[in-house]
Amino acid sequence: MATVKHDEFDGVPELYVLDALPQHERAGFERHLDSCEQCRADVDAFRSTVEAMGGPGTTMPPGLRAAVLAAVDEEASRVIRLNRRRRVMWLAAACAMVVALAAGFSVWRSANPTPAPNIAQSAVVSSVMSAPDMTKASASMINGTVAAMYAPSQRATVVATTDLPPIAPDMMYQVWITVGGTVKSAGMVPGGQADKSMVVMTDMERPTMVGLSVEPAAGSAQPTSPMVVRFPIT
Repeated sequence: MATVKHDEFDGVPELYVLDALPQHERAGFERHLDSCEQCRADVDAFRSTVEAMGGPGTTMPPGLRAAVLAAVDEEASRVIRLNRRRRVMWLAAACAMVVALAAGFSVWRSANPTPAPNIAQSAVVSSVMSAPDMTKASASMINGTVAAMYAPSQRATVVATTDLPPIAPDMMYQVWITVGGTVKSAGMVPGGQADKSMVVMTDMERPTMVGLSVEPAAGSAQPTSPMVVRFPIT
C-alpha cells in the first residue's frame, strides 16, 4: 500500500470545509483525517473562521463560486507543469476569497479613513483566513459582534463586524487597532445593518487591542469619543 505524504494535503482542509473537493478526493481526505491530528485541527480552525465571517449558510450569489473557481482553473492551465500541491493551495486561496465575497463584506483599506469599498483587499482577507498562524479574538455589542483575526505571516489584521447598534446617519463606527502602543485607524464600518462589514490593516506588527468608537462618517485622526467596545487580541 502506497504511503501518502502529509504535505500532499496542503490546502485541502480549506477546500474540504467549503465543500469544493471532488467526491473521490473528499473520501480520500476523510480517511486521512482519521489518522491526522494536524489536518483535523486545520479543518476545525478554518471552519471556525468561516462561521465567524458568515460562511456556510450565507446566501451566495448564483454562480459566484463556480465563476471564481473556473477562473482559477483557466489561469492554472496556462502555467506550465503546475504541480498538484500548488494547484490545490491556489484553489484554497480562491475559495477563501469566495467566502468573503459571498458573505457580502465591504472592505476598506486601512490607509484611507474614507468609507470607500475596495474589493481588491479580498486577497488580503483570503491570505489571513487561510494562514496557519492566524489567531482570532472577538467581543459582543448588544446583539452585534466584532471579530479580529491577525496572521503574523501575512502582517495583516482583518476586523469583521455584524449587527452593530444603529447610530446617527452622519456617523459611523471607526475601528482602532493598537500596535506598539500606538492607536491606529483601520477604517469605518456602518451601524444598524445586519450585513457584515470588514476592514483590513496591512504591513503591521502584532496588534494588542482592537476597539470601536463612534465618529463622523469622514473618519477621525484619533478617537473623539469613548470606545464602545474594546478587547485584546493576542
